[in-house]
Amino acid sequence: MWRSGWLLILLAVLAVAVRAEELGLFTGEADVSLSALNLEAAKAKAVTVALAAAVEQALAQVAPPEELALKKEAIKERVLRKPQRYVTSYQVLDQQVRAATLHLSLEARIQLDSLRETVRAIGVAPPAARRQTEILLLTYRERPGGFAVAPEMDEPLRERFDLANQPLATAAEAEELLGNQSSQTALRENRLEDLARVATVKNIRLLILLQLNDETPAETRDERCDQTAKIRVVDAPAEKIAAAFQYRFPAEGACDGRYDGAAKELFGAMMETLSKQGKLAETGPGVIYVELLKVADFDKLQEVQALLRNRAYVQKAELDSFEPGRRVRFAVVYAGSVEQFAADLATVKATSFVLKPSGQKGNLLQYQLEPR
Repeated sequence: MWRSGWLLILLAVLAVAVRAEELGLFTGEADVSLSALNLEAAKAKAVTVALAAAVEQALAQVAPPEELALKKEAIKERVLRKPQRYVTSYQVLDQQVRAATLHLSLEARIQLDSLRETVRAIGVAPPAARRQTEILLLTYRERPGGFAVAPEMDEPLRERFDLANQPLATAAEAEELLGNQSSQTALRENRLEDLARVATVKNIRLLILLQLNDETPAETRDERCDQTAKIRVVDAPAEKIAAAFQYRFPAEGACDGRYDGAAKELFGAMMETLSKQGKLAETGPGVIYVELLKVADFDKLQEVQALLRNRAYVQKAELDSFEPGRRVRFAVVYAGSVEQFAADLATVKATSFVLKPSGQKGNLLQYQLEPR
């Protein structure tokens, strides 16, 4: 019964969100060579490129040109690399093959409010403080032609690092390193000291290597996931492995639906490792999780979210997940310490409930909703 209650609440929240969306129509075009791709793959790439062009047009409506110029590189990495997250729908207007090149144009409906929020959340460091990040995340799997980036795992992991304001080398830098022939050889022959030297030349101090290995039989891919993630954290200047661990995906169900959950668990383990290595960023807002225990009335969730969003120094508060045992978790981006946020929450009272502290585990604060 309570599962259906969750569904009704989620539908209600979604309905409110849809009504509140600020949308705009924008067009985009793309030209993709057919020399190395079949028509289907070329179309998929063309759609992504054209959507990025449409989102790039929309940027002019959500931020002044001076702000866009200052945040150009971050916008390219966080927004234009995955434009689909800001697109509610699109329609292909034209698709033609000309001289071994696919030309495609489309019209996309863009979520301007979400795009604006992302741009505003991107910080700009003073010129003197800007430097190349020291941590590079390389998420890959072995393909017939060599090792290749695994975006299905890489993207949700990068989103969690981004939410936690822990800077990484860009995905493009990681892809460039992986495409290097010496890097391919080092990974294939497990000569990580060679890979460490390549990284050191690029001013990378810590490498996070995550290799996916999928052994799921083809005939059971729709119902099983026999996949593991092997993680090695390499101290590049010292040319040694600083930490290593392995994650096994839950076996029941297809792998395709498991990457977000895996990213969540792996991110926690990586953050613990980085903390021990002294590599966590010490400035700027960070993510704090607020977990409600034994939630009896899910109608209170929107009120809780509003309460969290309205606290001082909170940049964002979003519903993160439903956990077993009627637990609900929010992710809060807060420009202060966990202790400061907990002290702030101890002083607030909602109209119909108070947050009673129940425990703390690192950056996870646990509460129970008590009626007033």
